[in-house]
Amino acid sequence: MLLGHDRDNDIIYVLAELKIKGVAPTIHVSRMRAIAGSVPAAYPHDGSGREKASGETLASIYKREGLAMLPTHATFAGGGYSAEAGIMETLTRMRNGRFRVAQNLREWAQKFEGHLQKDSLVVKANGDLLSATRVGAMQITSGRLAPLGPVRPEVRHPPRRGEFAIGHDADPFA
Repeated sequence: MLLGHDRDNDIIYVLAELKIKGVAPTIHVSRMRAIAGSVPAAYPHDGSGREKASGETLASIYKREGLAMLPTHATFAGGGYSAEAGIMETLTRMRNGRFRVAQNLREWAQKFEGHLQKDSLVVKANGDLLSATRVGAMQITSGRLAPLGPVRPEVRHPPRRGEFAIGHDADPFA
């Protein structure tokens, strides 16, 4: 998940989703770096645990593969990492308009709807996208400005004739 945070209005935006199962960390990292290579990745407390085959932590494996990682697992600003508290915080933000998901993130929306049952009980099966959202939202206070897209070497010369940047301005949250 790629989250953005409007600090002035305290709104969290879900900007991109990435869900791939059964691939090596090198593949996962390369896809994440292509989306937002300069953005530090938050990870859950169990990412600090040892991976059975190698004995390394999952966080250290991702860092070794080139992903910008936060120094410690995600926690709330006041400490703690309760899944239930994270879910409730996200639902509260949704209700009061401080949590928005880009319209093109169809899988995220499907997973979210599939995780709420009658009486708002949360079903945790197959919740990778929602879990990643919760972890990122918990750690949103450590966010910083970072360019999106892959990490590119700095251009060390002034723009040459004919060089320009192309972008677009669209509101995916409209």
